[in-house]
Amino acid sequence: MSAPPMLLGRTLTRDRFIGLLLVLLGGLYCLGRLYQTHDNFTHYLGVDFRAVYGSTRCLIAGCNPYQATEIRTQFLLHGGSVAEADPPPPQYGPFEPYYVGYPPPALFYLAPFALLPWPLAWFVFLAVGILLYAIAVMLFADLCSEYVPIAASACLAYFIAVEHDIVMLGQPTLLAASLLCIGVWCLLKNRRPRLGILSFALSLLLKPHLGGLFLLYFLLAAPSYRKRALQIIGLAVILSLPALSWFSTHAATRNWLQDYKTNLVGISAPGKASDPGPQNQSENLIISLQSLVSRYRDQPSFYNPVVWIFSAIVVCVWIYPVLRRRPSQEKDILCLACIAAFSMLPVYHRSYDSRALLILFPALALLLQRTIWWGRAATVLTLFASFVLSEWYSKHTHPNNHIVRSSHDHLIVQTTIVHIVPLVLLGISIFYLALLYVAPQPLALRSDIGPHTIEEPAS
Repeated sequence: MSAPPMLLGRTLTRDRFIGLLLVLLGGLYCLGRLYQTHDNFTHYLGVDFRAVYGSTRCLIAGCNPYQATEIRTQFLLHGGSVAEADPPPPQYGPFEPYYVGYPPPALFYLAPFALLPWPLAWFVFLAVGILLYAIAVMLFADLCSEYVPIAASACLAYFIAVEHDIVMLGQPTLLAASLLCIGVWCLLKNRRPRLGILSFALSLLLKPHLGGLFLLYFLLAAPSYRKRALQIIGLAVILSLPALSWFSTHAATRNWLQDYKTNLVGISAPGKASDPGPQNQSENLIISLQSLVSRYRDQPSFYNPVVWIFSAIVVCVWIYPVLRRRPSQEKDILCLACIAAFSMLPVYHRSYDSRALLILFPALALLLQRTIWWGRAATVLTLFASFVLSEWYSKHTHPNNHIVRSSHDHLIVQTTIVHIVPLVLLGISIFYLALLYVAPQPLALRSDIGPHTIEEPAS
């Protein structure tokens, strides 16, 4: 009698196979939608990567990767067209002043793509990004299959099916979020730890604010994780040194810190692409809490302190069960689910950064298996979050949409329609935070904190 097939070290059961198949179909649907609609968005395909390509070409050519005119020149010299360099409104042009906001290590390690001519560099970048994202999705689908393979995988399939903007725009977040998820999976499963450390470190170099709170969890959760987290920090520092050395020793980039700060301030000015306030025509794509609070008072000196103080309180409340709950995979999954949603809220994030929310789905699978009522609530929250993060919802809640414009004088309606994403993510964060304290008995979260464990209601 032949042995049953294996995948990632575990038996490939019927339910597990169906779950992975659903995820695969969700990914294929996403790519199919991208192919179906790409003719309507020719000017926008790879628009975010065009700026990165021009900046990294500048780095190779010895010019300033933070100066818009020099970046644009390099893009045109190496295969880019004027139509690609200057897309029609309302899209922000990739070579507008202050557009490039990536730190030196990110540009340094993205430079190998710029060794290729445009658009070949874009196709290779796209292929690498899709491959890494597919690996991350399948790893977390496999983690879900340890609990409820079909139900959780169906939710995950919907999550990846309804959002293809990150692929269409050529966002480096596709790489950063995928590497982060791969790193987290390796640490959780204690498999390929060196690969996990490298993936996590590279993600931090590309977008440090994407994985910072996850790193905090591994620093605090257990001694074994703390060792890995310190290795990640050490490797990230080591990998940063060549980039910082390059930038500091070449004449065109010697003042990179001032140029970088200037770009960050400029692109966050009122009405610019990173402004979370109502003057930004794409404010509905910004999912940090600043976009919500700025509705009531559009002044950075007001909304930034409010959000940061509130965030510090939430993180402190989260740290308590992180320190007191005994180490277990259940604890890891639930704590990371809480911080996965909350990590989008304290600092600037756009909707495409939500691809890191892959880390939510093992918690959903765990709850569906162990606690029917908490599992149902988690399913509703997760599916609703996937819906409001979808390309369809963002299109129909754009500030220029006639429904949104008609509710201009109704602050609560405007907030609910345009900025529902940070509200939903905050709700998910509070949901999992409460779960860490209440700790229903089937979850086997053992410690002395909070109230006594409660019995799960009969289904």
